[in-house]
Amino acid sequence: MPGSNGHLRIFTSPADEPAERSNPKRTETENSFYGSSSSGSCDVSNARLRRSRQSTNRGTPEREAGETCQLRGFGSCLLQLTDRKMELFWSVFGMFLFLVEAYHVLAHMAVLFRFRLLPRKDLVRVRYYFLVDGLTSFLTAFFYTGHLRWLVSIHVVQHLYYYFAWERTRLAKRIVNWSSLDWFQSPKAGGVEMDNILGTLFDIVVHVCNLCLLAPALSALQMVLLLSVAITTMLSVFYNPRLAWSSPSTLPAWVQRRIKPLPDENGE
Repeated sequence: MPGSNGHLRIFTSPADEPAERSNPKRTETENSFYGSSSSGSCDVSNARLRRSRQSTNRGTPEREAGETCQLRGFGSCLLQLTDRKMELFWSVFGMFLFLVEAYHVLAHMAVLFRFRLLPRKDLVRVRYYFLVDGLTSFLTAFFYTGHLRWLVSIHVVQHLYYYFAWERTRLAKRIVNWSSLDWFQSPKAGGVEMDNILGTLFDIVVHVCNLCLLAPALSALQMVLLLSVAITTMLSVFYNPRLAWSSPSTLPAWVQRRIKPLPDENGE
């Protein structure tokens, strides 16, 4: 029979007619069948497209990282950035603690072995050093290494006592007298005061232990550089001609004039 476009279309039987002619309205079962068939084709196509994209992105870590960042969201990326900054902070903080601990060791050794000392009137003005000393060991043990907290606790209590009892108690006055240049101009010169010696030695041991615990977090080059900075800083302070730090055997005239007789340790 002729078609709508003028061409001849021949059907041998009604069953040969197209579905849209013989049954214009599909049943619900047929619609569901055709629909699942078409969606299945779409799923296959999507799977092929995903495999194609994966093969294209393979070997490009930057793109994979970008996609991972997009999948995880901005919060995850911000957290990764924060982790990097915190890692850098703790690295710098560890180097700073190592530097200050090394300086404390050198400063205590200068006093213990009587290399460089201050006149007593100048020494009593730097009692804040006891706070800095105790705070350094506290930060190292309680905030960085987490080791030897019991030992550092004793060290901190000791330094807090000397800070608050400065020039008020006999023990505090004894350590001030023994650590000053005035001690060498007094009748006590040449004597051995074991309590002050052991107390200073205890401070050195605490700081050396902290150095050993900080060392694994640093490279050999970093430790050498930090020790060099600590030595340079110590020499620039203890051997500065404008400061009163001097050797008991060679006192400049202006430093000699600052030395006075030691006060009574038992007095007020």
